[in-house]
Amino acid sequence: MGAEMVALSDGTYAVKTVSAGSAGANAQTSGPNDQSGFGIGAVTAPAAGATIATHTPPPGNNGELHEIEIYTWLSAGAPAAGETNNVQFKFGAGAITDLPMIPTLNQVMRFKFYWTAATGTAISVIAKAAGTAGVTYNAFITATKIVS
Repeated sequence: MGAEMVALSDGTYAVKTVSAGSAGANAQTSGPNDQSGFGIGAVTAPAAGATIATHTPPPGNNGELHEIEIYTWLSAGAPAAGETNNVQFKFGAGAITDLPMIPTLNQVMRFKFYWTAATGTAISVIAKAAGTAGVTYNAFITATKIVS
């Protein structure tokens, strides 16, 4: 499965996904991506620690290496300086790293990690501190199993 952010004519962004051989909207039944997937979310004025997007890899991929791509952006409201770098990548309950965020609407940031999955352990993007009233935080996570 692949995903990319595309600019729309009204200046906003959308996620375009492609999944050959899909059995459902986000599933592939065979091949290297049968244990891959994605999570997407948006939260307006998130509380500190609020989950913006999450993805839990399917069972059977424990110990499998995945390419993780994370996209973050603000899509509504009047961003304040407090939005700068106010998102974090988490693996289960553990904070892995802060992610840069620019306090400008529709400024998409893209990050790539290689991560070993653990059964039932979610990959998430959270707000570190409370977001400004009316500002919408967005995150999109793709997890693609790496074939060894």
